[in-house]
Amino acid sequence: MTNETPRIYVADLAAYNNGYLHGVWIDATQDLDEIWAEINAMLKASPVEFAEEYAIHDYENFAGYSVGENEGLESLQAIACFIEEHGDLGGKLLEHWCGDLTQAQGTGFLTGDS
Repeated sequence: MTNETPRIYVADLAAYNNGYLHGVWIDATQDLDEIWAEINAMLKASPVEFAEEYAIHDYENFAGYSVGENEGLESLQAIACFIEEHGDLGGKLLEHWCGDLTQAQGTGFLTGDS
């Protein structure tokens, strides 16, 4: 059984800049507060003191959508939920609309009104 849930790998930048690989894979479809809690817990467990910055260093199951290193978590979570609901079609719509979730959601392809 494979997990198709969109996920992001969030890295601790203080650790990364000091030669440590420290980060966590996070389910990007969960509640935004839960995503922040996982990021904050990862930073708190950093091997480097005073870690407070992070970046997205990897991602999977985003159906062709390219996740940026500094992508906003709120929009990323909404995109992840859209892709989880609509699969490859959702990814293709996002690609067509250059990542604009509002345009992708408004297309008739999702409702049969095309």
